[in-house]
Amino acid sequence: MEQEAKYRATQPIRPKQLEAINIAPFSLGERVTVEIRDSILDTASRQLDQQRYTLRIRRIDQQLWLTLKLPGKVKGAVHQRQEFEHEITPNVRDHPELWPSDIREPLQAVIGDEPLLPMLTVRNRRRLWRIERDGQEIAELALDRGSLVSGERSLPFHEIEIELKGVGTAADLAVLASIYTTQLPLEPETRSKSQRGMLLLNHAEHLEQLKQAVDRTPMESTNNLAEAGRSILAKHVLKLHKAWPIAVVGDDSEGVHQMRVATRRLRTILAILGETLYEPEIVAKLRRGLRQWASVLGAVRDADVFLGKLDDHRADLPEQEQAGYAPLIESISQQRDAARVELLSFLESRKASKFAQRLTDFVLTAGAGVREADTSEGRVERSLVRHWVGSTVWSHYERIRAYDVILNDAPVESLHRLRIEIKHLRYTLELFSAALAEEHESLLEQLVTAQDYLGDLQDAEVALAVVEQSLAENPENGALLAYQAAKQQEHDQLQLNAPKILRSLFDLPFRRRLASILSKL
Repeated sequence: MEQEAKYRATQPIRPKQLEAINIAPFSLGERVTVEIRDSILDTASRQLDQQRYTLRIRRIDQQLWLTLKLPGKVKGAVHQRQEFEHEITPNVRDHPELWPSDIREPLQAVIGDEPLLPMLTVRNRRRLWRIERDGQEIAELALDRGSLVSGERSLPFHEIEIELKGVGTAADLAVLASIYTTQLPLEPETRSKSQRGMLLLNHAEHLEQLKQAVDRTPMESTNNLAEAGRSILAKHVLKLHKAWPIAVVGDDSEGVHQMRVATRRLRTILAILGETLYEPEIVAKLRRGLRQWASVLGAVRDADVFLGKLDDHRADLPEQEQAGYAPLIESISQQRDAARVELLSFLESRKASKFAQRLTDFVLTAGAGVREADTSEGRVERSLVRHWVGSTVWSHYERIRAYDVILNDAPVESLHRLRIEIKHLRYTLELFSAALAEEHESLLEQLVTAQDYLGDLQDAEVALAVVEQSLAENPENGALLAYQAAKQQEHDQLQLNAPKILRSLFDLPFRRRLASILSKL
């Protein structure tokens, strides 16, 4: 039964620091340094991880060690679990049927016939010391420094482990743990390296930190806007990380949709914070990065939406007429597949990984990107949520109101720009939602209705352009001609009724309600 205490170093620890600590009545042996490379194996469905098993192949110099760790228990820093370990030869490594029975049999009981895959690499420079008392081995002290690697993503670690050996007891472990934690910057580590690595694999290492950041500074009127805004940013970065693996797997288009929505929200919120308390140059760099994300995600998402709406349209048609849509479906599907390849290449690239890390670090670091306040000559700058909500919200409303002079005869291009301004006001109200009176929810409903209406108009505009391209290659296709006529009628009707649908946003009652909500801060 393996029993050890694991601690994460919160500051760098050198080997000589450990050697200088008085651990009487114990003594420290000579230091040994080894370079370790572990490969953590699991099935594609993560059966071992789900059942809390760890399967590891460790290389030290020319030696290979196969280890199976069974589910155990953790109390504070102390980990206790049964493990089976054997030295193996290279020709056995990739043949589980040849592995020792005490590893092979419990493994097969968990995973059946599912093949094993390398999921994670652990690179570790380990310094080892034998701990003795009166000439007897009590424990082994390890100072580890290395990284957990999964694809292009990595996570550094720096920690110590105290593992009972020989005649060592739980009481000995408690004494040793007390000595080292008293004199070194250590915190209990409740997860093994493999567990942390699997979290890395699933973006979950970020998720834990981001979940905490979301609740750190609520968007309340008396809170600092820069940090309250950072908590809202953390919420959408969290959604980005959650949706990432779903988008990569590709079985559910919702993953791409959620990532696209998250990038749009992040760009809008950063723009607002850039107008208030954040450094414009830092915000601009982050928004440029997010724009590329939005572009590659949008290409896939737009094709998914178009194909979905086309399927809905065809569902009510006779089967013979449905067949006429094949050229259009094939064309959009090919575009979608090409966009999907580009998206996967991007999401798996070092560039995307680095940007995601930079964005995550930004939202997790209090004070990052905040402009230095000018307090000269007794100045007091605006810093709280209530100092900025009124002017920020109203300025976005004024951008919408600018369209009142052309609303009755607005061209489609202007209505598209108006939809973007409506979306920005909606996102701004949602950003400050927790600080606003409940009446703002009815205004949000109006904005969502207007945004969706103009979104339908934009979708019809795009559909007409797409079907026109398809008809250029299939000019006699009756189904596509009928679809074009239906879309043109829908487009014209939406454009004709737009002034009536949107008018309430420009009228006095909307302005009065908005002003009333802002005045209550």
